Amino acid sequence: MLQESKCKLVIFSDIHYAPERPVKNGSIIKRKLVEYAVPLLEQLTNKINNDIKPDVAINLGDLVEDFNDHDKDIINLKFIWNMLKKIKVPFYSAIGNHDLRSMSSRIEVEQIIGYEHSTFSVDIKGYHFVFLGLEVNESLGVESGGILKT
Repeated sequence: MLQESKCKLVIFSDIHYAPERPVKNGSIIKRKLVEYAVPLLEQLTNKINNDIKPDVAINLGDLVEDFNDHDKDIINLKFIWNMLKKIKVPFYSAIGNHDLRSMSSRIEVEQIIGYEHSTFSVDIKGYHFVFLGLEVNESLGVESGGILKT
C-alpha cells in the first residue's frame, strides 16, 4: 500500500489498572503506579479527544495489573476497557502478559474487548499496522515465550 499522507499516532502502554495494589503477584514493586491508572487514563483520554486528535491511538498491552484471580481480573479488564471506549478516534490494543496471566485462553480477553482475534492488521492513512496476539500456553516456560502462571 502506498503512503497517502502523514499519520498522527498516540501510543501508550502498561496501564496496569487495579483498584488496589495486589500483593500475591509481586506488585509491591513501587515502579508500578496502579493507583494512578484511572486518573492518568482520564487525562490521556481527554488529551487525545480534545487536544491531540490523532489518526489512531494504540495501547501496547498490560491493561491490568493481574491479581492471579480470574474473576477479579475479568472485572478489572471490563472496567478499564469501558474507560478506553471513551477514546473518540480509532483505537486498538494489543493484549499483554498481565492481561492473560489468570486466563485459560486469549479468547476470554478477546471477548471482553470485542476482537475476533488478537492478531490482526489495519490500514490507516496508507500505513499498515500489525498487532500480534499472545496465547496462554502453560506448557511453555517464560524463557520459551510462555505466560508466567504463578
